[in-house]
Amino acid sequence: NRGFSIRLVDVTPGENLLKAKRALVTDGYNNCNNYIQQAKEDKLQLQSGCSREQTLEALILKELSEVLESVGKLCFQELQRSSNSPLIMAISGSKGSNINISQMVACVGQQAISGSRVPNGFEDRSLLHFEKDSKIPAAEGFVENSFYSGLTPTEFFFHTMGGREGLVDTAVKTAETGYMQRRLVKCLEDLCCQYDMTIRTSTNDIVQFTYGSDSLDPIFLEGKNQPVDYERIYQRARAKYRYDDEHPLYGSEMNNFVCQQLQQNEYSIMDEEYKKHIIKFIEKVSSNVDAIRTKHHINDGSISNIEEDEQELKSNSNQKRISIVTTNRSNKKQRSIPNVLYEIERCTKSQLLEFLQLCKYKYGRARLEPGTAIGALCAQSIGEPATQMKLKTFHFAGVASMNITLGVPRIKEIINAVKTPSTSLITAELMNEHDQVFARKVKGRIEKTYLGQISQYIEEVYECDDCYLLIKFDLDRIRLLLLEIIPTSIIDSIVEDKKMKRGKYNQLTLASSDTITLHVSDTLKGNMYYTRKRYKEILPNIVVKGISTVDRAVITKDEKDDKKQIIC
Repeated sequence: NRGFSIRLVDVTPGENLLKAKRALVTDGYNNCNNYIQQAKEDKLQLQSGCSREQTLEALILKELSEVLESVGKLCFQELQRSSNSPLIMAISGSKGSNINISQMVACVGQQAISGSRVPNGFEDRSLLHFEKDSKIPAAEGFVENSFYSGLTPTEFFFHTMGGREGLVDTAVKTAETGYMQRRLVKCLEDLCCQYDMTIRTSTNDIVQFTYGSDSLDPIFLEGKNQPVDYERIYQRARAKYRYDDEHPLYGSEMNNFVCQQLQQNEYSIMDEEYKKHIIKFIEKVSSNVDAIRTKHHINDGSISNIEEDEQELKSNSNQKRISIVTTNRSNKKQRSIPNVLYEIERCTKSQLLEFLQLCKYKYGRARLEPGTAIGALCAQSIGEPATQMKLKTFHFAGVASMNITLGVPRIKEIINAVKTPSTSLITAELMNEHDQVFARKVKGRIEKTYLGQISQYIEEVYECDDCYLLIKFDLDRIRLLLLEIIPTSIIDSIVEDKKMKRGKYNQLTLASSDTITLHVSDTLKGNMYYTRKRYKEILPNIVVKGISTVDRAVITKDEKDDKKQIIC
């Protein structure tokens, strides 16, 4: 290994890079100002399931993240690849990326706190240096300068806030992931591979009949989920073992030979699925062989004649220049075939045998050994990436596009098997996927709707001889939202609600097409006045339509097909 130094020249931006960066930042600022102006004029098109404020924040955050990404790509193009040490590190995959280079050379980018722009630290503003209710990028944590050019005081404050969050995040989350890994190890420590290749606990309970469905150790896999890179092993066998004294095989001969060999007891260690992959690869190779032979008009007879002519010509030691002549038995036409055609895709039986032996060796090496502590390996395989996931947030110092604060809490939810995950999401395709009216009806059936959302008012009515609660529906809203709600279904929802005391004492009456009255009987225990007050607080929160556990349903368009609707 040879070390290298990082010079100041490596992070010095050129004039072209600075001009391109200014143009990108200016365009980004203009787009953000347009979004802010549209929001002030109430002309901003809202995103699905988001308020105006949420839509504005999402659009600005996306715009500024794209600015940083574009500037990073410019750095890759403008910097000298042959001598720039940070660029070499990023391109080779050793350490860093275009974001790190962009922060040093051109632009630090948007600072993120808890996955969003910098919140207000003072009354209606992030810092005292800005106007109240200002939404411009500079007031919400966007750092236009780079580490080379130096940060302004406000940019330094914002960058410090993002770095502090990363530092605290590293300290706290490392402990969480460490304890999570310890729990996993203690839970899975007795899992072991037995001699019958099943995975069992210390009490001999079977957890898995075959480890990973193939009993292969991932450490020794070469291809994609395969223990052998067939193409590499095949070319290695052809190059290392020449066997020039043997004649090459044709496509059908290769297929037959491989199938016959794999049926022998010598290859019984390999499972049927692995053998199918080998046969499939050889069929692909044999088809290439046949295609080349057909293209150059080399058939079985011509090759056999070539061999006979070669033997005859070799016996004549005085002949200096050898020309191989083949005879076509159908039309007696003679022609010359270069020796190079004879060597194209040349593969003999011995070479195929060497290929199969290598495949068998690599498969046997990749098979899991009995006694392997599978449980501890599994726990480490989950715990180590989880720790790295949180530690990497520190290296990007609060950059919005790289913030992954939801990673470890989500893993903890899965391991703890919580009943109600915080980030649960179900995507459902519609049967009638091009009808927006149908999509809105399905949304109304899924998303829970409260009684308070479809009511004009819920009020107490006191008369000379009676007192009750009056619920008046907003029929126009129900019709506009395409909700399949009728007054009788609302009465059923109220009666079946757990918080309402169901029974003969509560009298629900349909007074008109859009009103329901609820009478509280004086036979109920407690004061009737306070009972009505309590019912008045409960009624707006009763679910009258949809699934009670579904907080929100959003209709989105498919990215591939704009007319296709999807419920999320």
